[in-house]
Amino acid sequence: MSTQSGSPIVIIGDGYAAAVLLIHLARRGVNLSSVRVIGDAALETGALETGALETGALETGALETGALAVSALGRGAAYGTHHPHFRLNVRDDLMVIDQDYPNDFVDWAKQLNDPAATDQAGAGQFYRRSDFASYLAGQLAKHNIMNEITSLSAKATHITPNKNNKTSYLWDVTLNDGSTVMAGHVILATGNPPPQGQHLIADNVSLDIQHERIIDQPWKGDAVDQIPPYAHVGIIGGGLTALDACFALYENSHHGQITVITPKGLLPPQQSAWKDVDMPPFPDALTASKFIQHMRRYLPDRDWTTPEWQSAFEGMRAQLTDGWQRLPDKDKPRLMRRFGWLWSLIRYRACPQTQRAVHAMRKAGQMQIIADRVNQIKAAMSDAVSPTPPPLMLVMQSHDDLACDHVILAAGVGQDALIKQLKNSHIAGVLANGGINVSDQLQLLAPDGNPQPQLWVLGPPTQFALGDVVGATSTAKQAARLADQLASL
Repeated sequence: MSTQSGSPIVIIGDGYAAAVLLIHLARRGVNLSSVRVIGDAALETGALETGALETGALETGALETGALAVSALGRGAAYGTHHPHFRLNVRDDLMVIDQDYPNDFVDWAKQLNDPAATDQAGAGQFYRRSDFASYLAGQLAKHNIMNEITSLSAKATHITPNKNNKTSYLWDVTLNDGSTVMAGHVILATGNPPPQGQHLIADNVSLDIQHERIIDQPWKGDAVDQIPPYAHVGIIGGGLTALDACFALYENSHHGQITVITPKGLLPPQQSAWKDVDMPPFPDALTASKFIQHMRRYLPDRDWTTPEWQSAFEGMRAQLTDGWQRLPDKDKPRLMRRFGWLWSLIRYRACPQTQRAVHAMRKAGQMQIIADRVNQIKAAMSDAVSPTPPPLMLVMQSHDDLACDHVILAAGVGQDALIKQLKNSHIAGVLANGGINVSDQLQLLAPDGNPQPQLWVLGPPTQFALGDVVGATSTAKQAARLADQLASL
């Protein structure tokens, strides 16, 4: 095992959360040469095809080169796609990375020649995910961040206390090649882990069939484009990723049957032309029942797809973090078990373009939605009656098994191995809802409730402790607060 030189600040993750934190650090005058970014996005997004890496460099294991990892810095799972059919699910004025410049992306996007981005019903402009990634890359270049930081293309597997008390480095970050990076401050900015549906695939599905017929991350590459136009496609999951896959198939003029299997049989509503409204804060002495009573009192008793309903809901979301943090820990998992699915359904709305495509396919009878769960994906048995039977069979929990030509896995986020390690090592306190405990100041809390020194958490991993902090703007607000603290240190 070799040990890398230490860094005052180590950011684990090279997606959106890491990028906005670096931008805020740069704007506060922090010397970015003291920052090391660890992430493996560059190896997964085709960055090697750009020629930034010379032949044979992969043999060195963990790669330390600014040109490699930063070519994908900021993209992550949400914005790493180059596919033209995947759009942002929120309008352009909500993509704010710095509250001091709220219209920055709106003004930047005016140069784009994309009339299809505008919703004809007035909900706003919904640009491509790749457009926002380009904007973010421009912000990174504006501050020369790609040349200032040190990037390490690798995967962090463990975070442990540094046992050498003679150094200022409090933490050791172990990488997937066995080497170690010593860190003064560690920022966990790992984002949402990718979906994990491999456990559904039966042993009798050959690797060739898996490669050709099962798509586990539809945003990556052009896998959706390789589906034949008359194939029957089964989509496991009914959230935004599933709808993105449906929209891509629609834009590709897919003619085959599309079957979406999702537990409740419901799809997210579309974004409406909602407006900012002020909503009362959650009451004191909050309990799970009072939390629900408050929402029922102030949400309109009408169709949840109307602008009025969404306006009230979005206003309530602005109060959610404070309310969620004041809930007793025992009440949080109760709420999540009973209403978590409904909150996610309402919270993560689809862009209007996607919903119109889904409506058109359902109206034509091309798409059906089944309220069920898939227990297994297995290879279909040969059928003497049909010369070319579908090769895959979805084993359903309640309905009859469903034969498909292709399967798209879109059943939500998976498990984060690094966060699991922090829990198992008793470095991170574990909440009753299964998440890690994080303070208001974004410090990771130990099992005894005390802050772990100089170990910070940013973005989606904080949501179980702090509430609704998954969107681009809420993550950027966190990054600004954390940058203030790091700059003062």
